[in-house]
Amino acid sequence: MKNLLKTTLVAVLVSSLFAATSVTLNNTSTDIIVELNSDTDIYGLQFDLKYDASKISIDAASVTGAEDVYAADKGNGLVRILMFDFDGQPLTAKSGNHLINLPFELNGSLDASSLIEFTGEMIVAGYNGEKVQANFENNYLTVDSILPATTSLSKNYPNPFNPSTTIDYSIAKPGNVSLVIYDLNGSTVKTLVNDFVTANNYSVTWDGKNDNGQQVASGQYFYVMQAPGFNSTEYMTLIK
Repeated sequence: MKNLLKTTLVAVLVSSLFAATSVTLNNTSTDIIVELNSDTDIYGLQFDLKYDASKISIDAASVTGAEDVYAADKGNGLVRILMFDFDGQPLTAKSGNHLINLPFELNGSLDASSLIEFTGEMIVAGYNGEKVQANFENNYLTVDSILPATTSLSKNYPNPFNPSTTIDYSIAKPGNVSLVIYDLNGSTVKTLVNDFVTANNYSVTWDGKNDNGQQVASGQYFYVMQAPGFNSTEYMTLIK
C-alpha cells in the first residue's frame, strides 16, 4: 500500500532578476503544489524535479493542474513538468496562484526524508515566449506517512490469485500483531506476521507457500489478523 505524503516544509523559491516572480513548492495535507506569484504575466513553465526514488515516487499521469499540464517520468527519480495554456492566457488567469498538484507517495510504510529539487534549466516564459531569467534555491523536504485512525484489514488482491497475492492492513495503535493463513480445516498454512508493530499502514505478500516453503494446493483459504482490540477474517482463493 502506498501512502500519501504529508509535507512539512516549503521546498523551493524562484526569484526573477527583472520582476517579482516566484515559483514555489508548497504543501497541502496530501499533495505538493506548485504556486506562481508574479507582477508580470507568465505564459509557460517547464522544470525538472529530482527526488530520492528509493523512498518516494510519483505517477506522472496523476499530476494535475487547472491549466494544460504535462508530466513525464524520466526515470531514476526525475520527473519533467511542462505547463502552458492552449488559449494563450497567462497561467494564473484560470487557477490563480495554485498551478499544479504533485501527488508524491511513499514507497513503503515508513516515514522518509528526501530533497526534492529543481535540476537542470527552469524555463519561465513571458509574453510571446520571451524568457524570464530566474534564480532559485533548493531546500530539504521532510515527509511522513499519514498514520491510520483505525485498525483495519483489507481484502487481498488479486483474488482469485496465482501465483501470489497482497494483503494490506493498517494498525492504529502499536502492539503485537499476527496475520495467519489457514486452510478450511483450520490448520495453519502460513504465518505472515507475528511481531510487535508500530502504528502505520502495511502490506504483505503471500506466494502460495506454507511455512515449510512448499507450494500449497489450489483451493480456498482464509486469513485472520489479530491486533490490540481487533480481530478480523477474510477469504481468498488460489487457482492454478
